[in-house]
Amino acid sequence: MTENLRLKLFGQPKVFLGEKEVHFSFLKIEALLYYLVVMGQSHRDQVAGLLWAGKENQVARKNLRNTVYQANKVLGMDLIISPTRNSLSFNPQVVIESDVSRFMAFPFENLDLYQGDFLEGFYLKDDGEFEDWIERKRLFLQQLYVDSCQQVIQTLHSKDSRLEGYLKQLIALDEFEEKNYEGLLEFYRQNRQFGKFFDTYYALVDLLDRELGVRPSETIERLYQMVLMERREQEGSSQSHEQLLPFFGRRAEIRQLENFFSQLEGERQAQVLLLEGEFGLGKRRLLRQVLLMRTYAFHILRLDCSHKQSQRPDRLLRIFEENLVQLLGSGGASHFQKDQAVDLIVELLQTLLEERPFLLVFENAQFLEKDVLDLLEDLLGHFSREKLGIVLITTPQKPIQLGTYIAQLELGGRLTSLVLSPFSEKESRIFLRNQLPYIEEDGVLEMLEYGQGNPFFLTEYLLLFKERGSIASLPRLVKSHLNQLWGQLSKDQMDMLTYLSCFEKKIPFSLLEGFMTHMASLFMALVDDLSEKGLLEVTVEGDRIFLDFQQKVLKRYVYQNLSPAKKRLLHREIAQELEKGVRTGLSILVYKEIAYQYREAKEVLRALNYELQYLEAILEFRQELFPIYYKGYQGMEETGLKYPVDILKQLDCISGELQKMEVQYQRDREYCILRLRFLYLEGRYFIRIGDYQKGIHDIQEVVSSAKNM
Repeated sequence: MTENLRLKLFGQPKVFLGEKEVHFSFLKIEALLYYLVVMGQSHRDQVAGLLWAGKENQVARKNLRNTVYQANKVLGMDLIISPTRNSLSFNPQVVIESDVSRFMAFPFENLDLYQGDFLEGFYLKDDGEFEDWIERKRLFLQQLYVDSCQQVIQTLHSKDSRLEGYLKQLIALDEFEEKNYEGLLEFYRQNRQFGKFFDTYYALVDLLDRELGVRPSETIERLYQMVLMERREQEGSSQSHEQLLPFFGRRAEIRQLENFFSQLEGERQAQVLLLEGEFGLGKRRLLRQVLLMRTYAFHILRLDCSHKQSQRPDRLLRIFEENLVQLLGSGGASHFQKDQAVDLIVELLQTLLEERPFLLVFENAQFLEKDVLDLLEDLLGHFSREKLGIVLITTPQKPIQLGTYIAQLELGGRLTSLVLSPFSEKESRIFLRNQLPYIEEDGVLEMLEYGQGNPFFLTEYLLLFKERGSIASLPRLVKSHLNQLWGQLSKDQMDMLTYLSCFEKKIPFSLLEGFMTHMASLFMALVDDLSEKGLLEVTVEGDRIFLDFQQKVLKRYVYQNLSPAKKRLLHREIAQELEKGVRTGLSILVYKEIAYQYREAKEVLRALNYELQYLEAILEFRQELFPIYYKGYQGMEETGLKYPVDILKQLDCISGELQKMEVQYQRDREYCILRLRFLYLEGRYFIRIGDYQKGIHDIQEVVSSAKNM
């Protein structure tokens, strides 16, 4: 059966027979194929005159006959035939496809096929006739693309992601056409991709100034001023970025809150709701969403118990009283007396409760002072038969006094608890895909890794991706949160997190034994403190204990804040400390970790040494010759580790590293020895799995290279 012939003519030209690319011995064969696929049936003299313009007609026709013969021979079929004595065409029985033919037939539907100029980089020496033909077709196809592209752009919605690609392609074709820049900048503004907007604007300003000595058009300058204003408003706004996106998920939690508020409206009984969750899980957003439809059903007073407000014991009480007075619309209390606070607040609440149920919301309740907790206890006692609701919004890390108070409420049957968990991976994917339907899977996986189901982190990374097209840096608000968190740590805690950020993956406690012998008590105390703060987590898998950052963004923040010199120093120190563990019989995983540490310390030869030790330890080679029994399967080796190891993939990676290092280290004796170790290891492994030809080749190269050392 004859295989299909496929020609790619946009960009660098290529010819495929089936799925295999075909290479020809000389360019005239390719030129003939390209001409016929575009022009169809052609006269022999016309083709000969185009490809051999400087030759006599008889010589040109002879060369053409030979070229047809060679083309059919290489392709193994009668591809080029003569329908008449004086014409040439492709055999109609052969299926021939080309991107140019598809594009010319339906340009609007096939804009994506235009991946570069027609026959880009293809050149026939001393053949001006053919070059002129290429240039004419190139300009025709380019103009067809521009016209089609502009018409399609007019039909797309202003936020359609395809707009960016089309406008960028038009700019690449004509970098001085400001109309295309206007469209691209407006697209970035509409989608709030301010990072990309400024990058494009500054590149245009530089181009016009450097090449033409002019400024951008008035339209572009107005867009620039508009975006400056919009960005200032966004950065100056106190509105959470999370509220810029539609509310998502939390159906079960919404039902639970609805039940709580319905019960509060219906029964004359004071109740307390504990709304608990880690930072960024959307506790306040969830409460706000549920209360949106009940704004007029309650008097609502929100108090932020942040650390600054609770530094003075009477400060929150004063704020409490002043807000109650404002709700009543009367004048404030001019002489605040702490011993009279309870009586005054009770009196104010009594008046408000006569109108409608009262909801008292304490945000950051983990900072509540004892005086306020005592006040809450008094209020619950005094208004036990009133429609008073108290909501405590807190993190799992609570001080003892708040924990005790919550336990008393629970024992007394007066507490409803709602604990928020991170989104599941499925929920996180849906959340991201709803906002970024065209994002590549790699981008989703990266956001899932750093978002960890936390709505705040997911939202900020999502908005960063919309703005810049990548999440290589930390989002601004995430960095601000981590700066604040970092400033609350002690120096020992900072040092420990800095040290742990240099490990590639979660860290087995066994790898840390060398460090713990010098500072075991301090080390464990720091682990306990940081675990209580929700910054580290200790997990158990079988009989092994692991330590890791609870938040991946914190690990990224800590590591990114290190200078290159500091990173190298720490990685080298860790590698040297871990090397001591090799002698104490630690898991073979230590070899992999040491290799990583030396690689990051830019000591590539030492890293390669431990990569090889890791594989040698897994394969456990002994005396063996052409084994007929193989315990692995398709390159996978069962080990004492949790998962089988893909040996062939590991070998490919090391082979690639050796090739990259060859130019710099080919005369280095240590490199040469490592290369021989690798070939010896690879050769023995290929023999083990039955690929004797490759295995013997590697062993023979080891012997040959060793003789020359």
